[in-house]
Amino acid sequence: MGAIEYRGYRGAVRYSAEDRLVHGRILGMDDVVNFEGADVDELEQAFHEAVDDYLALRGKLTSR
Repeated sequence: MGAIEYRGYRGAVRYSAEDRLVHGRILGMDDVVNFEGADVDELEQAFHEAVDDYLALRGKLTSR
């Protein structure tokens, strides 16, 4: 299992050979927030979007 970080949030990532995708879950949040991508670029983009969306929903996003 690997990790990724953005805006102070960490995501745990795992490769699924069956799905041929990298799946992740953002750690340290009260809610369950998942993301996935077919490659590293997609995974990173999905992670950033998931964090930004979560913060926007919580009213904590000030600027990108």
